[in-house]
Amino acid sequence: MTEAVIGAFALGCAVGVQYSMRVLSILGQTHEGVVDEVVAECTESLKEHVKETKAAAEPIEAESFIEALIDGLDGAPYTDVETAQNALSMSFEYGCILASVERGAAIVVRNEYNRSQDKALEEFQDGQTEEAPEGPDPFHSLQQFAAEVMEAYEADIGFDI
Repeated sequence: MTEAVIGAFALGCAVGVQYSMRVLSILGQTHEGVVDEVVAECTESLKEHVKETKAAAEPIEAESFIEALIDGLDGAPYTDVETAQNALSMSFEYGCILASVERGAAIVVRNEYNRSQDKALEEFQDGQTEEAPEGPDPFHSLQQFAAEVMEAYEADIGFDI
């Protein structure tokens, strides 16, 4: 579950970077009428986290933004379907919001995730590991998957991409 939540956050970053004008519409699907409040609530902590990470000269990684969510999921004896769906949705949305308020950090997260997926896929294909990489779609970049996600939004919701 942890890898899926990390992948959802990175995908949210990719969608938010590539389709920045659609972030509020995306968030409006689950936060109708309170999108501005949700973004405002997340903005300060996201900006502060980026600032602290840069000051400490630490790498900007998806895991560090959603550490509390990951810890909550890992600490539970099991995760029911509803909790898993909520965790994935929250993680994706948080990534979209990061792209809105700290675009540079979201690009770093997206690119780092792509590199880690490429490396894991290479190790799998070379037989160095028997486990295929986890994530949204290890055979495509997050940018490609973001385009597919937005096409699905367009088909389901109707806003133009």
